[in-house]
Amino acid sequence: MISKAKLKFFASLKERKVRQDAGLFLVDGEKTFREALKAGLRPEVVFYTDAFMDKFGYIPSGSEYQEVSPQYLERISSLRSPEGIVAVFPLPTAGNRPEGPAFWLEGLQDPGNIGAILRVADWFGIPSVFLSKDCADPWQPKVVRASMGSVFKVHIQVLPDFYQDLAKDPFPGLLADMDGTPLQAFSFPQNWNLVFGKEGSGLSDEVLHLPNAQKIAIPGDGNAESLNVGIAAGIIAWQYFQTK
Repeated sequence: MISKAKLKFFASLKERKVRQDAGLFLVDGEKTFREALKAGLRPEVVFYTDAFMDKFGYIPSGSEYQEVSPQYLERISSLRSPEGIVAVFPLPTAGNRPEGPAFWLEGLQDPGNIGAILRVADWFGIPSVFLSKDCADPWQPKVVRASMGSVFKVHIQVLPDFYQDLAKDPFPGLLADMDGTPLQAFSFPQNWNLVFGKEGSGLSDEVLHLPNAQKIAIPGDGNAESLNVGIAAGIIAWQYFQTK
């Protein structure tokens, strides 16, 4: 049996600092759990309800697991209505950057936007997503769920030296900005780094003044102030995909 103290600790993995210090994160729900397993991750601990096990019927070997009441699962889960399973996984190690283009996210705060961008990257074959340290944590439960499993398939790194790393990267820098070259008139290089700025305020001056960076824009004919950053990432990735 897992002690109450451990249950309390696992519930605290909803907090970023605890995740970072422990090297662990939570996966809520059957679909996300299955995607993590398919990506080769193996849980350290799995909590499930009796009703869920009757349906799912499988827990990977080598994992500690425990049947808990729905009330206990609610304490661990990040969801108001848990889906019957919560697993604790080790945080993946970033490793070396794979060859290919990358999204760079500066200061994004909305977990749904980060999850959507991870899905876009996964769908269009963009292997890497880099985040500044003031972005929402990509391993928080809301991002993990919003990514629909893509968080396990894309190379993800939170960079303490985001601006220095971006400036010295050998791949060309592209900036998503409304004052840029219209997307349909832009020719993508083979590899590139595309930077998206914070919701509301956009790219910082530090990014806008990067040497040799080129702005690209998505033209429109309506009255909206701007596009959602996740939608913008999808449109630009689609255009790149057409020209590969």
